[in-house]
Amino acid sequence: MKDDLAPAEAKGSGGFSSRNVDRIVAVVFILLGLAVASDSYRLGYGWTDEGMQSGYFPFRVGLLMALVGIGLFVKLTRKKGETLQPFSDLSGLKRIAKVLIPTIIYAALIRPFGIYEPSLIFMLYFTLAIGKQPIHKSLLISIVSVVFVFVLFEIIFSIPLPKGYLEHLLGY
Repeated sequence: MKDDLAPAEAKGSGGFSSRNVDRIVAVVFILLGLAVASDSYRLGYGWTDEGMQSGYFPFRVGLLMALVGIGLFVKLTRKKGETLQPFSDLSGLKRIAKVLIPTIIYAALIRPFGIYEPSLIFMLYFTLAIGKQPIHKSLLISIVSVVFVFVLFEIIFSIPLPKGYLEHLLGY
């Protein structure tokens, strides 16, 4: 049986080069780091008489992310004379899309539906479509995982996670 997520063989056919994809990742890292740092600055990133403010650590992590992204981008820009390796061929991009598109949909569903229902569907998709597990195993893994996370965060640690319709019906 062929592994759907095995690395693609480079065929040298067009598309993005690995260096360009690395540059895109570096820019994303810079932007995410700056977003984290700026929001942490808004929350308060320093130390007061009462201790550290809520943005103390996230501010520093955001700055570190941005600095790493800048360093990576500079390093990639300075590289000259290397043969450009293709990032992926068409079959590799299809495998990436099988993971990336459901992940984006999952993230988009968390806000309107909470974290638990989309997580159940997300795990079902991965265990069925990519893991090729039978439906009974996929359902068992997904349900047990979501119930475990719910009990751990909501009941044991009392850390509320985004709620959906089901949790509101159950009174959480």
